[in-house]
Amino acid sequence: MRKLNTTEEVQLDLTARRLTDFDLVIGVTDDDGNDFDFTDYSGTMKVKEYFDGDALIEMEVSFTTGQIAIHKDYTDMDITPKLYKYDLRLIHNGIVDRWIYGYFTITPKVT
Repeated sequence: MRKLNTTEEVQLDLTARRLTDFDLVIGVTDDDGNDFDFTDYSGTMKVKEYFDGDALIEMEVSFTTGQIAIHKDYTDMDITPKLYKYDLRLIHNGIVDRWIYGYFTITPKVT
């Protein structure tokens, strides 16, 4: 699990294997070190060729107090191994409240 402090924008670079389940849990704390309250938050993580491009993969995000969890089955991870971009917009009451973004590297599946 990766831990982040709350902020409006965070860059976090990720790596996943092609044709392998993708699972990520991010722990988030407030400025006092307490678990961040994600009540009424929603979000979708989108992997793209470039930041303003169309989504190649969309991942549903689930929230609990202090944690963001993301999962995508291996069957949906069938894209060309290379460097992509992603963004995860955390929406609270219809407004983008936080934004996590970065590079998303897909590596070949190791057999």
